[in-house]
Amino acid sequence: MQIVCNWRRPPSKVYLLPNEVHVWRASLQVPDFVLDKYSQLLSDDELSRKERFQFERDRRRYSFGRGVLRFILGKYLGVDPKDVGFSYGDYGKPYLASAFYDMPIHFNHAHSNDLSLYAFSLSRSLGIDVEYIRPIPDYDKISENYFSLGENAILQKLPENDKEEAFYNIWTRKEAYIKAVGCGQTIPLNTFEVSVISSEPVQLKSIDCSAEKVSRWRMESFNPLNGYTAAIVVEGYDWRPEWLIWEDFSQINW
Repeated sequence: MQIVCNWRRPPSKVYLLPNEVHVWRASLQVPDFVLDKYSQLLSDDELSRKERFQFERDRRRYSFGRGVLRFILGKYLGVDPKDVGFSYGDYGKPYLASAFYDMPIHFNHAHSNDLSLYAFSLSRSLGIDVEYIRPIPDYDKISENYFSLGENAILQKLPENDKEEAFYNIWTRKEAYIKAVGCGQTIPLNTFEVSVISSEPVQLKSIDCSAEKVSRWRMESFNPLNGYTAAIVVEGYDWRPEWLIWEDFSQINW
């Protein structure tokens, strides 16, 4: 079963509580003047990363998406977005730089098509993934290569009309988990198993046959917008989500 999202505009001041996970939603379709303002927040390293994208559309999405991340973190930290510093794990997952270790904010970011999602918590590892739902002609081949035997067995038994939804359920849940762990693609997707059918509880079902590893994480799925599906994986079970919309550009105090 998917969790219900009650999206709302954020208050003027936002705070993270230990038992909260904040999920922010932002549209990547923005006018040039907004994009320019957010691009001004990027560091030299981020500007270099932006230029590595081949297509202008992807450069625009990176600039805005990264700018929003800086702005939200600046809100939580009480600093200028330009002053937010990042460090990176061995597999590329970003963290706050050492200057902010007294604020144990964990975060993760995902985007697909024109939608960007951000997740934030205090002292809890987490990962988030979102996918724009579109037909995938060769999803059978993808599932055979990347999904577990159990997941494939369930997928193949489903009516044809239900397979696409199930495929995206599996994919987003797996991606959210490996992002939460922070080990990137070093974790083969077929070495752990997630729930498949939308009518059953959303969960990690097995990880290397270790009940202890499974019990560390809580997994949820949700629909952030029509045409998209998403999943979030967070350390621990005693948390509740807050759903926040990032779209009121006119109220930004630069």
